[in-house]
Amino acid sequence: MTRNGEQDGQLERPFWRRYFYALLLGFLLIALTTVLFPLSSLVTPLATPKVGDLASEDVIAPSTIPIKRTVSEIESLRDSALQSVPLVFRYDQSKADSVILECRAFFEAMETMHARSTAWNDFLLSFPHLAVPPRIQDADSAVRQAASAGLDSVLAGIYRFGLMRNLLELPLSGSRTAAIVRGQSETLVRREHLLEVLEAQQILRRGLRETVADTIMRPAFYELARQWLVPNLILDLSATERRKEMALHSIPVNKGVILKDEYIVRVGERITPRQLQGLQAMAESRLRAAQEGEVWRLLIPVTARVLFLAALFAGFGVALRLSRPRIFEEARSLSALAVLYLMQIILTYLIFYHWEVSGYLLPVTVATMLAAILLSVGVGVSFAVFLALVLGVVSGFDFAPVFLAVSVGTVSVMAVQNVRKRYHFYRPMALIALAYVIVIALVEALRYTEPKTILVRAGYGVLNGILSPIITIGLLPLFETAFRLTTDITLIELSDMNHPLLRRLSVAAPGTYHHSIIVANLCEAAAESVQANPLLARVGAYFHDIGKMEKPEYFVENQMGRKNKHDELTPSMSALILAAHIKSGSEMARDARLPQVITDFIEQHHGTTRMTYFYRKAAEQAGHEIPDSDFRYPGPKPRTKETAILMLADSVEAVSRTLEDPRPNRLRSAIHRVITDKFVAGQLSDCPLTLEDLYRIEDAFLHLLLGAFHGRVRYPQQEDEDQRKKESILG
Repeated sequence: MTRNGEQDGQLERPFWRRYFYALLLGFLLIALTTVLFPLSSLVTPLATPKVGDLASEDVIAPSTIPIKRTVSEIESLRDSALQSVPLVFRYDQSKADSVILECRAFFEAMETMHARSTAWNDFLLSFPHLAVPPRIQDADSAVRQAASAGLDSVLAGIYRFGLMRNLLELPLSGSRTAAIVRGQSETLVRREHLLEVLEAQQILRRGLRETVADTIMRPAFYELARQWLVPNLILDLSATERRKEMALHSIPVNKGVILKDEYIVRVGERITPRQLQGLQAMAESRLRAAQEGEVWRLLIPVTARVLFLAALFAGFGVALRLSRPRIFEEARSLSALAVLYLMQIILTYLIFYHWEVSGYLLPVTVATMLAAILLSVGVGVSFAVFLALVLGVVSGFDFAPVFLAVSVGTVSVMAVQNVRKRYHFYRPMALIALAYVIVIALVEALRYTEPKTILVRAGYGVLNGILSPIITIGLLPLFETAFRLTTDITLIELSDMNHPLLRRLSVAAPGTYHHSIIVANLCEAAAESVQANPLLARVGAYFHDIGKMEKPEYFVENQMGRKNKHDELTPSMSALILAAHIKSGSEMARDARLPQVITDFIEQHHGTTRMTYFYRKAAEQAGHEIPDSDFRYPGPKPRTKETAILMLADSVEAVSRTLEDPRPNRLRSAIHRVITDKFVAGQLSDCPLTLEDLYRIEDAFLHLLLGAFHGRVRYPQQEDEDQRKKESILG
């Protein structure tokens, strides 16, 4: 409630200062949305049909237009091109020749040694790098000749295409072929047909088994010959990469061309994928023309998109102002909405322009449900409509996604309005899934989609409806923690009377504890009557006086008939002690990490009310009027319906305990007096309560207190006792 002449100073500040943070966020989000989505979408006509639609008019190419391949097509061609490039190996002819020549020279030298009876040791000096098994010197001439012929044939076969060390040394990815370069010639073989040393050893063993019959000498010749298996194929990575680059450069960007004055599509034709590509190519040619000089062609649609988005943001701002008047003072709430918007717009971009998945999998309800739970149902509904309209702008003003987003977004917000426990999210799952099925069926039926396709797309909607609440449950604690926002789920947890602060309060200040419970009941009833948050009002009332635990004996509800300690203090000292429970309570709340909305109850439940009793006592002692600034609570005044209700309930409960005969008319008079005093003193000037709300609160307080002070049936013994007391008084 704002009274004339008592504006809180908020309205007196310039517009840009009051809404600076909101305007800054709006400008940044509009710029990001404009830049994020492809420029080609800005020059695509709004009437561009989709595959399967009927063309409403003839479309003729205004100039020769190349049809470019899509990103996915180019990526597919790139993969194919890279797979076709073979691994390049250089064939070292000198190594192959050296091996074969040395083998022949070895056996010729053996024949010469036997013919001349040369000493074995002298023979070995001719081949110092070979480890020659001694048994070979005992081989007869026939065995030597067979081994020589067999090894010559086997080694020639092995080095026909070359020998490499190990296939495992090759890159895991790449072509399945290999190009063996020998001088100016090149031989292509399959990658798995390349010969490695281990396989060559097996070939060598089989060759000796077929040519050398002497089983005793055969292993010795094998041990000798395996030393001649020297790899001569060298992988040329630089040549392979050069070939890959050439293959990629040779991929044609265009897959066709539309000649000038050629019909892209004729009226009445059903749009094919190729015709749609032609329409998109025409839009891209406009974009290129704009980028190459005709800037106005691009500037006009960009400006149009910015203005559309600005209008939507402005409309959303007005809706926020109406549903949550102080939203622009809550930087955390605005930041949370900005993050939700970013999350939604990035997902929209990825699904519409990057991922090849159905648009029905776009989780349009996650952001709206989080907005409704974190802030309010009104904000959630406004946010759902706002996001749907933004989705329409960035999707080429397609009506279907807008209708879908508005419908399921609103249903999701209404489904979570009373969510107070985690398992309450099962109901939104069912309702959102049902909403998706109905809306998808309606939209696709109007498009004359095949029934089988409608069922598949409805299945996407059901999957979306089930997954969206699950994602919301997972993100909710992150948003609560990151932006320090309090939901009903958190409030339910805080309403547990076993909370450490409440347990301490019940032991240290039992009178205050009992007072807080009664005030909580009053606040809940009053909040329900004026459409405030009854759960928040109740929980705030539980904690509003925790600061009295510091010095409980200085508060009348905890004195329990004992001497009032304020009788021994000066009025100013008493006022300091009373005001101190506000600061102490705030510190306790912050130490216990209570949400800020609960701390607000502690700080605002007295506002800047004057401590009238101690002020008058000080004035009497001074003998004249004195400034009352030292006898007021530090404030601030209540700023929400819930904190204002607590202020009234706190005073009403205290006054009601002083009534000796709490009859209905006396209770109503006392309640009305308390509310009127707070109103006249200006303590309600910063909160949104109306006069009608105050009357409703008064009725709610009266109804609850009448129940607390209800009359009882008097028994005969009580009546006799009352009569004796009356007679003794009359004397």
